[in-house]
Amino acid sequence: MNPFNVKFPTSCCVLGLALMWGSAASAQDGGMYKRGDFVVAVSASEVLTSEQLDEVSVGGGDLPGAGVTINNDETVTFDLSYFLSDRIAVNLFGGIPASARLQGTGSIGGLALGSTDYGPAVLSLQYHQPIGSNVSLYAGGGVARLLFLNEKDGAIAEFDVRDTWAPALQVGTRVALNSSLLLNLDTRYIPFNGNISGNLGPARVKAKVGVDPIVVNIGLAYRF
Repeated sequence: MNPFNVKFPTSCCVLGLALMWGSAASAQDGGMYKRGDFVVAVSASEVLTSEQLDEVSVGGGDLPGAGVTINNDETVTFDLSYFLSDRIAVNLFGGIPASARLQGTGSIGGLALGSTDYGPAVLSLQYHQPIGSNVSLYAGGGVARLLFLNEKDGAIAEFDVRDTWAPALQVGTRVALNSSLLLNLDTRYIPFNGNISGNLGPARVKAKVGVDPIVVNIGLAYRF
């Protein structure tokens, strides 16, 4: 979808260099954050999907042996944190929608079923654990609204994916590069069930796809 192609081993190498840089940076007493801080981040992100076709019916009858695959994609994401204390923050996460192409497998192998752009809007609560004064590890949990946009027909006409809610978990780390600029690396897990509908010829199609996306992000954050 866009020119970013962030692979996890590359991210780890960059993080290692940043950790060495951050450990040599000037220390600030009291950790990295204080109550009232805002942190805004922009990241290159890779969406890695694992999926399973849980239910499918065509014309009201089950379709045995059917499966589906969904491609991985790269995008750009944004998030904003507000610190309620030096360790607790509220975080809002979103970004440019990724693209998903649904390809049939098994008894519907060879069928390009349809495509959609999609992305989560995530609201979560984070806990930040300082490691010295220049490095912070964090974890968070919250709720996501999965939005599906720009659906395009394939073998399924009137292809539609319903918006849905999902839980959202994340772990990550930030390294202070100077008094305001931070390196951010985090991974988010946002499992959801996608409800798909449309028409295959004259027959009505309904399907439920379980998707377990992992979003790997690496980027820069600014504290103010």
